[in-house]
Amino acid sequence: MYARINDVDLFFDIEGKQYVPDGSVMRKKPICFFLHGGPGVSHYHFLPAFSSLADSMQLVFIDHRCCGLSGKAPTATCSMEQNADDAEALRQYLGLNKIFLLGMSYGGMVAQKYALKYQEHLQGLILCCTAPNYRYFETSPKVVRRRGTKEQIEFGKKANEEGLLNTDKDIRKLFRLFGSLYHYNYEKAACDAAVDRAIYSPEVIAHQRGPSGEMRSFDYLPELHKIKVPTLILSGADDHATPPEHSVDIANEIKQAELTIIPESGHEIGDDRPDVTFPLIRDFVARNAE
Repeated sequence: MYARINDVDLFFDIEGKQYVPDGSVMRKKPICFFLHGGPGVSHYHFLPAFSSLADSMQLVFIDHRCCGLSGKAPTATCSMEQNADDAEALRQYLGLNKIFLLGMSYGGMVAQKYALKYQEHLQGLILCCTAPNYRYFETSPKVVRRRGTKEQIEFGKKANEEGLLNTDKDIRKLFRLFGSLYHYNYEKAACDAAVDRAIYSPEVIAHQRGPSGEMRSFDYLPELHKIKVPTLILSGADDHATPPEHSVDIANEIKQAELTIIPESGHEIGDDRPDVTFPLIRDFVARNAE
């Protein structure tokens, strides 16, 4: 589905009904917007794992502008703040009151920005495997050097230092090559299939991750104390991309934060530990739904 949002045809998909039969009544489920990682990926990357949450909430998966199935726009407008503004405009377009917001990886960075600007429209904030500032660009390579193969280390260095991720071919190579780092429970066939069906946007990755990209300079940490809504923070204990220390930093600043570092899990907590990840999210939403 598409909505004309801030001069872009923004794609969103809905999973799960808002009202479901429950005995003699119709029970209303809370609504949760899902912001995908990347940048330059799409919500496809997180399916089918996160679809399981539709049993207890209505999920609205959003493709950020210029990503996935969403329409193109000037690359200069592809920023965390604009992504947050687009999510807020979609909330208004759909005529919704308060929502839950789940941000995964880069989507968690956008979600932090959304909460800093629009927290009055949130019932709760869910931040998965993310970071509050650019420092993850410094910590991630250290983990790769410690745990990665020679090929992973060399390719990762080129990607970070030389801006190598500017073609679809390079992006797909990285996700295939780094599958064993992204997943604690790595299954090559499943990971390769996910890469094959994915939609990548090299121009967005180059813009946001490049030498002058905002991902190398953003810092929400000094402002996070302003977020007053209930916040669930989840991190994989073996996450190489956004190591757990960054989730600890977020939790230390948000007063109503609940932090769980999930053992035996990498960056893809939905795939690695669905037995822990999804019950925690369901419980958080149930406790904070209005």
